[in-house]
Amino acid sequence: MGDRLAVERLICDANARAESWTLPALCQACGIAAELHCDWLYSDGRNANFRERLVCPSCQLNNRQRFMARLLRTSMSAVGADGRVYLYEQVTPFHTWAAANLEQPVLGSEYLGHGIPGGSEIDGVRHEDALALSFDDASMHAIVSNDVFEHVPDIDRSLAECARVLRPGGRLYFSVPFHETPGTAQRARLDGGDLVELLPAEYHGNPVDPQGSLVFYDHGWDILDRCRAAGFADAYLLGYWSLLYGYLGAGLQLVFVAELA
Repeated sequence: MGDRLAVERLICDANARAESWTLPALCQACGIAAELHCDWLYSDGRNANFRERLVCPSCQLNNRQRFMARLLRTSMSAVGADGRVYLYEQVTPFHTWAAANLEQPVLGSEYLGHGIPGGSEIDGVRHEDALALSFDDASMHAIVSNDVFEHVPDIDRSLAECARVLRPGGRLYFSVPFHETPGTAQRARLDGGDLVELLPAEYHGNPVDPQGSLVFYDHGWDILDRCRAAGFADAYLLGYWSLLYGYLGAGLQLVFVAELA
């Protein structure tokens, strides 16, 4: 970890006076060598937010999305064309990549607001509520959630919906801003439809809402136990870091996997 952090420190210090810079790497989503774009967006000004940057100019995926793309394509290569993949996103570069590069049908959606029937479309965008997905039981081979589960009002119900929708042997792949704490801190909750803020409000970017998405949870290690309690046979995390592939950030980046029996 110390060696990896030292490399990241060197990169940040070498570009301290630059507004932006590039990192030569192999994009595993595109399968080509590329100059990955990086800057100081979402950073503290001294440590670049590598997790959210290092964007490939070809596929437009950032660091964490490129690894998720590689992981998803590798896992789905053994499934065949009859498999189905659901993404908790539709108007994003990741959905564009998945639809163009996966052999299987890809369904994507966005959360468009309260009271909208699940599965309905507005201006070509499908609506789904993570707490009540409109899909049939055991209808998906894989589900991907890229930084969504911190924004759902009820994480346990959302995970249970994923377990319901996945077929036996199916997998849920997800990333969240991870906090190295034993338990998850709940920042807000819904009480009879009313929002109750338990901690100061925090918002992240949302492609369909300029106001952003409220953060309901700061997830900790108990997210693995929550997956198992929701019906998954196993849950684990994968750590990754590579200068060759442009996977940098905090010395180690993480993605979570939950598997049905």
